[in-house]
Amino acid sequence: MLRYTISTIGSLVTMVSPVVISPAAAQVRYQGALSAGAAFMVDVDDPDPSGSYSVTATLERRQPGAAISLGVEGGLHEYLILRQNLPPDVTGWSSKFEDTRKAWRVTPFVRWGTRGSEVRVYGQIGMGLYVEEFSNLNQQREGGVLVVDQQDAATDAGAGINLGLGLELFPISVPVGLTLGFRSHAVVSGGDWFTTGEVGVVYHWGSGPRTSAGRRTASHQPAVTEFRPQQSRNDDGPTARDVPQKAR
Repeated sequence: MLRYTISTIGSLVTMVSPVVISPAAAQVRYQGALSAGAAFMVDVDDPDPSGSYSVTATLERRQPGAAISLGVEGGLHEYLILRQNLPPDVTGWSSKFEDTRKAWRVTPFVRWGTRGSEVRVYGQIGMGLYVEEFSNLNQQREGGVLVVDQQDAATDAGAGINLGLGLELFPISVPVGLTLGFRSHAVVSGGDWFTTGEVGVVYHWGSGPRTSAGRRTASHQPAVTEFRPQQSRNDDGPTARDVPQKAR
């Protein structure tokens, strides 16, 4: 499975790297975003699971006026954290239980978005490497004596896929805006399915002009100099226009 994951990531990176990393002669806009929010696990048996934090960094490369762009996301998501601590009952029995799950990911993506510069709505699909970390604790006591003590920790790497929707706002004429995004993640080979929702800031740079309705871009046509030939003077003497007329 790991060999398949590495092969898949290699193919995606090979496809994305010429677009994201290498410079191009055409007008190009790069965009970086940093967002944070919440992550929670999707569980049909628990309609309100206990989630935790989510942090994502994004790098995107797009051409002005194009609907499709490519990029890569990296994130850390703690999508499940359960803690239960039951005090001793009348029989002297007590228990303590903890279950924590989080995932690191690096996922290249393809994004389809609107062409507006002030407001942009997009959808995306990404696939890449997910590294999940699991830890759980189960302790039980009877009369203060520890009778059950189970502690487990594991790390699993595998391929995963995510689908996302997002909104970007650039309300003023500066290259900094706001971003809002939702992602649904699924890790193959027995991994978990979780969701993230984040809000953050986005910054763009590059040579691409801002193209939107009501705002004209600078023209790159060469300036045309108007040539007006000067009126030549007759060397044989003054012209009739130069001779003053006598009053009659």
